[in-house]
Amino acid sequence: MYPSLQNGKVLFVNRMHKAPSHGDVLVVKTSAGVPGRAYIVKRVIGVGGDTVRINYEKNEVYVNGKLVDEPYINYEADDPMWDAEAVAEIEYHVPAGSVFLMGDNRNFSMDSRSEEIGFVPETNIIGKALNP
Repeated sequence: MYPSLQNGKVLFVNRMHKAPSHGDVLVVKTSAGVPGRAYIVKRVIGVGGDTVRINYEKNEVYVNGKLVDEPYINYEADDPMWDAEAVAEIEYHVPAGSVFLMGDNRNFSMDSRSEEIGFVPETNIIGKALNP
């Protein structure tokens, strides 16, 4: 989540009692298939019913057709998840009861774009970070 969070920084988390919102930084429990990563901290990009479109050539993210303003993003290197020969743009449809999460250190983030994480059920949300 660099630059929003740095290693060793204390993170306060508030248990969520309402639906997550776009831009929230969440602590979520990952599925058992992610070794060494029982919990991750990522930003909500999409909620249930949203369509998230990522344009890797332009480093732009759209939610329901609207460009997301992301001043917190770190783009210091090329995104290894983008295969320039395969796809320049990809679209995700977020299922009801789930969230689509991405890290702020986008080019080095294991997040909802990966099969290991994918869409995160709202039941896996531990809480919202209060001080990112």
